[in-house]
Amino acid sequence: MMEALTREAQMQAITQRVASLEITTRKVVKQIDNLSMQMARGGIAIGGGHMAKDNPTKFITISEQVNAYLESKLTPEQLFLVRSLRRDEETALLRRSVICDLFKRGVSGNMIGKVLKKDHNTIYYNLVIGGELKAKNNKQYKARLASRSAIKRNRTQTKFV
Repeated sequence: MMEALTREAQMQAITQRVASLEITTRKVVKQIDNLSMQMARGGIAIGGGHMAKDNPTKFITISEQVNAYLESKLTPEQLFLVRSLRRDEETALLRRSVICDLFKRGVSGNMIGKVLKKDHNTIYYNLVIGGELKAKNNKQYKARLASRSAIKRNRTQTKFV
């Protein structure tokens, strides 16, 4: 009889603990959802309550981070050249070194294209020429190697400042 009561008490304690964990989990999930919604809207509030209205903090997007990085590393003239339509050798080498540097820092090819206002094919072509990616079936790369172009593989400026 005593064993049955002990076993029943253990089961009851376990049931109460599971119920408590479920309630805590629901609260945490609700807080995570709330934060993710605020971040998706463009800002998150730290502190909650009345502090949230006084001290909102903006979520910095990847493109804003990349733009800030480029502005700190490049002169305004270089930044203009990188985003321009010019195709001379010096501009192409500068553009390639910037693209490869951003890719090494973990920025996706599509985001680099968005920030530099270039087609994603241009970005991936420069990554292949710069030696960051394998050629695979890149038609531009194969055509460039077959041509007598002056801009060849692994020819990038080492420093762009």
